[in-house]
Amino acid sequence: MLSRALKPSIYAEKQDHSYLYYYPARFFHSLRILSHDSTFTKKSSPSALVLNEKDNVGTLVNPAERNAKVFLKSDSGESHLSAKEYIDAGHKIALQNIRKGERVIKFGEIIGEATADIPAGSHVHSHNMRSLHGRSGKK
Repeated sequence: MLSRALKPSIYAEKQDHSYLYYYPARFFHSLRILSHDSTFTKKSSPSALVLNEKDNVGTLVNPAERNAKVFLKSDSGESHLSAKEYIDAGHKIALQNIRKGERVIKFGEIIGEATADIPAGSHVHSHNMRSLHGRSGKK
C-alpha cells in the first residue's frame, strides 16, 4: 500500500471486494458548499459536480431520471444538460460526447478509457469505460 503522501489525487485500491477512493480535499469542500445550495439539494433538481475544466464527466450529487435537466456546478459557473438515461447519485455523467478509445477525465485526471461511444448526458461506468489504473505501459 502506498503511503498517504505518495497517493495521487485519485487512487483506488481493492480491499474485500470494494474500492476505496481518495478524492481531493476540494471535492469534499464543494460538497459542503452544495449542501447549503437549494438548487443542488432539491430532489426535483438532479445536479452534478465538475471540479476541473478538463473533465469530460461530472459526478451526480443526487439521482437523475431519464430526460431530466441536470444542473452542473463548476469553477467556471453553472450550466445544464439532459440525462439520456437514469443515473444514480455518485455515478458519472458524460458532459460531452466521448468517442470509443478516448480518455475519461475526472478531477483533471485520466481515470479510464471509453470502450464504446458515449453520448453527452449518458451514464459512464464499467459498461462503457475501462479503468486504466494498474495498467502501466498500456495505451
